[in-house]
Amino acid sequence: MKQLRLTDSEDHVSQAAVEDGLALVPPHSLLVVVRSGILRRTVPTAVNLVETTINQDLKALKLSMPEMAPYVQLLVRGFERFILETLTKSGTTVESIRFDDFASQPFPLPPLAEQARIVARVDELMRLCDALEAKGRLEAEQHARLLGALLGTLTDSTTPEELATNWQRVAEHFDLLLDRPEAVDALEQTVLTLALRGLLVAHKGTGAKAGRQRPLSGLPPGWERTNVGSTVSMLNGYAFKSEWFKTSGVRLVRNINVGHGRIDWTQPAHVTPAVADSLSQFELHEGDIVLSLDRPIISTGLKLAVVRACDVPCLLLQRVARLTPVPTVLSKSFLVMWLQSDLFVSAIDPGRSNGVPHISTKQVAALSIDIPPLTEQARIVARVSELRRLCADLRQRLAASAATQSHLADALVEQALA
Repeated sequence: MKQLRLTDSEDHVSQAAVEDGLALVPPHSLLVVVRSGILRRTVPTAVNLVETTINQDLKALKLSMPEMAPYVQLLVRGFERFILETLTKSGTTVESIRFDDFASQPFPLPPLAEQARIVARVDELMRLCDALEAKGRLEAEQHARLLGALLGTLTDSTTPEELATNWQRVAEHFDLLLDRPEAVDALEQTVLTLALRGLLVAHKGTGAKAGRQRPLSGLPPGWERTNVGSTVSMLNGYAFKSEWFKTSGVRLVRNINVGHGRIDWTQPAHVTPAVADSLSQFELHEGDIVLSLDRPIISTGLKLAVVRACDVPCLLLQRVARLTPVPTVLSKSFLVMWLQSDLFVSAIDPGRSNGVPHISTKQVAALSIDIPPLTEQARIVARVSELRRLCADLRQRLAASAATQSHLADALVEQALA
């Protein structure tokens, strides 16, 4: 289901299966994915140009007029956002389309000749878009290589003096490098990595040469290398039964609720106060750090959140973990910063169960972490927070510039259509 037109598939069935009653889909039907995790992002469709059969994750729209297939496919693609937002439901493992609701939706149906003209016009414009995208992709690849090389010199720095020299090289190309949001994301990750290696903040109380000379361990003076389990206690959530779920009561922090930095309650589940009282050891409090253990690796990093005052009362559900640092050794802010960095994300290796990536608290506990003194942790967090605010401001400026370009493009298209 990765192409708009299908003439073959990876898997096949025997003639015996067909003779045994396996349903066949005639050519020029529209195949739609109706059950899959991909429905969080898109609704894959394909027109089969040969006779086929499908599995339980797909539905086939057998059209009374096969010539309508390209137009009906275009409709599904055009109303994709509406389908995702209003016609899908979340299951325990994957999303699915409420197909009865999908099938009952009214849609505009022009005459066949006009359908053909609409499809031809869209195809023409899509080819232009593909050409522009290919050009942009080439430029993006070149940009990514340059950005990676220059930011790599920063993370390869071993002393503050070397970092200052390498930073000057990056600064000379600042306007060229940081002209898109993903470049700012890469810079922010570089800042985190440098901070967690002790290269962003001068080390106090160790003399004038602090930061220049490091012990043989490679750590700045006063830092300690240990494993996460010795400085962080972890609690796995409770396996609340789905039949306990209510529409109101005490909220449960599920995997689906853990966003990036905060808890998202757009899809809440609740238990009664009585059930919550009986499992108070799983109660969360303001400032608690929670980490998603199922489907944790996505393009924007691991899913973790810090519990806010507006989130409580709430309880911890299974496959979400609470991480509590030992307060005399590790601050919560420093731990969150480490969890958001590539030092953690690249070190964790998600396993798979039924095709779903997952991690465990045992894996996290075994990871190595470099910890400075608490006073230095506070200085590092303050410095990184300041730099991240600058990154956020730069993203906002880039977004405003992109919005201006988009408005201009819309105006030009509108004028051309007029």
